[in-house]
Order: sequence, then structure tokens, then C-alpha cells
Amino acid sequence: AKKLHDELGNGIYNVITKVLNPKFKTEEIVKDLDNIYLQTRKISHQNDVVETGNNFENYFRELVASYNSDYCKIILKDLSSLGLNSLITEKQIVIYRVFNELFVNMRKHSKANLVVVSCKKVNKFLEINYADNGVGFKNNKAILKNGLKNMETRIKSINGTINFES
Repeated sequence: AKKLHDELGNGIYNVITKVLNPKFKTEEIVKDLDNIYLQTRKISHQNDVVETGNNFENYFRELVASYNSDYCKIILKDLSSLGLNSLITEKQIVIYRVFNELFVNMRKHSKANLVVVSCKKVNKFLEINYADNGVGFKNNKAILKNGLKNMETRIKSINGTINFES
């Protein structure tokens, strides 16, 4: 509800205000509407049911593809080596939600134009490294608020670890 109000409601109201003011050009209004559309898709994906099971790897690839754009190139390296389809449902959901949050944060905050997600299996452990060329954390220090805290909590729930570096 907070996201709908803050991100969509306010954005729509701002567009209505621009439509009523003749000094704003159609191109600017269309750009704002496009942003609202993209925000709607992101919110929808965040609250959608995660497809798990034997097609999870493809579903995860679709998530990555939805954030890959002309503005930001995402390289996905060695995902198949992880055997994501054979993970238990809970782990699949956590991986999906954490990466969705990473991609949302990348779009909203980092200003990255290149992301690399590299994967490898070390013994029985899965290692997934996310890196982007964005602005990094303020003062090079990660402050665990909302999104980052949620990622950490999710990863810990499946006995995993997550590290944030600027």
C-alpha cells in the first residue's frame, strides 16, 4: 500500500498537474507516464507469486531480462552451474526476492549501466556475486535500511550469508 501511494499515486497526481499546465510538453508527460508504467511493473513483480520448481531457472532469467535494457546491460554468468531448479521452494523464493530487490535498488539508486551476476557452486554451497558500476554507497558505507535489511533477513532465513561492499 505504501509503494502504491508513494510511488504511483504521487506520480500520477504529478502527471495530472502537468497535463493541466500548458507549459509542459507532451514528450515530458509521456516520459513521466512511462516511468509510472515501469514502477507499476516492478511493484507487480515484487508482490507476484514466485514460480518455483523445475522451471525456476527460466523464471529467474526472465527477472534478469526484465531489468536488462539499453540503459543498463546485465551479464549473467554461469547460472546453469547452480542447479537452481533442484533447490527447495523456500530457497528459490529467497533468491528471487533478493535479486529482485537488488535490481530495484540498482535502478532507483546506483545509476549503473553495467551489472554482472556471476555464479558458481563450491562444494554444496551456491555463490552468487552481484556487482555493478554504479555510484556505490554514500561515504562507501552500507547502511542497512529497509531493502538491504530485508535482503539480509531473507538470506539468513535459509542459512545463507550476504555481504555488501561499496
